[in-house]
Amino acid sequence: MRNIRPNIVLHLAWLSTNGKNYELEPANLDWAVATSSLASIAEDLGAWFIGTGSIIEECSEIASPYRESKILARDKILSTFPTATWLRPAWLLNPVEGRPRLIGEYFRSRRNHESFRVNSPATQHDFMHIADLPSALALILASRLTGVQDIGLGIPHTVLEVLESIDPSAHENIFLDDDPTASRPPEYLSNIERLTNLGWKPNETTRLFRS
Repeated sequence: MRNIRPNIVLHLAWLSTNGKNYELEPANLDWAVATSSLASIAEDLGAWFIGTGSIIEECSEIASPYRESKILARDKILSTFPTATWLRPAWLLNPVEGRPRLIGEYFRSRRNHESFRVNSPATQHDFMHIADLPSALALILASRLTGVQDIGLGIPHTVLEVLESIDPSAHENIFLDDDPTASRPPEYLSNIERLTNLGWKPNETTRLFRS
């Protein structure tokens, strides 16, 4: 870092989410400490530090070391370095890599010619296609937005809607364990007012849910 002397440090790394129960790993807290340390080094070098959290920071029913570590790092960094930025992406959809986990499990069942059981089809989240993340990030960099910045759609969709959007024939291959109309409000929707005021549009996500 001292040799490179960057103007901006964008920190996207965290404990790998490829593990089956990555959110329960105590090592998440080690990543929180490491992230805070990196922010301190960046600030000492005069660089703009941008860390990455998760929308689950605002979901009170989700208790895990992963969630707590994100909150710990965010609060430590922003209270110490007011000019830092904390990105908070929504529930990112990456059908190619099978993310979130539900999508990967669904595609695995399809490849194995098996039916897929959905426990809570009416559960709502703020889902966003990962392809919209780069344009949001570019705007945040260009406009030098600091503090917490959500990146999402700001509109809820159900788990069933996600599956049917990524696969139009999903309804033929799934079993529903619950009433798909018995939805309840999502715990949190992204605040993207600053981004939309600057002209950002989550085009890929919008196309996904209109298809």
